[in-house]
Amino acid sequence: MNRDLILLGAAPSREGCPFDTEVWATITILRCKGWEDKHYDKLFNFDDFRSERDRQVGVMAHERNLPVVGPKFCMDVTEIYPMREVIERFDSLFFRNTMSYMIALALYQNYKHLSIWGVDQAGPQYESGRRYVTY
Repeated sequence: MNRDLILLGAAPSREGCPFDTEVWATITILRCKGWEDKHYDKLFNFDDFRSERDRQVGVMAHERNLPVVGPKFCMDVTEIYPMREVIERFDSLFFRNTMSYMIALALYQNYKHLSIWGVDQAGPQYESGRRYVTY
């Protein structure tokens, strides 16, 4: 079975995203002007947001009935990430950022073609997060 998937982050390279197949996005995409009403099959949240601005993305996801995948400690989560199963399958704990968890779950669920958009990792994010996305 040929399963395609778009993994979408909130960085500027998101602009070219074709939305021509299933789309998983980081929940922070809902903060991006003009991206609040696009079609997302799942949103992912691995951050325990504390500020009111950050909590609003969870409210927006809930209002749109969008599934939010993440760990139990995140209050917006509607689907618990299968952490144990993913770790056992790949025999690895090599995760840091939301996109690395998204990639691991896509591989765990046997998606064959992943297109990654909006993951620019400029500045300090590039240094600390790149290796987890390229793993």
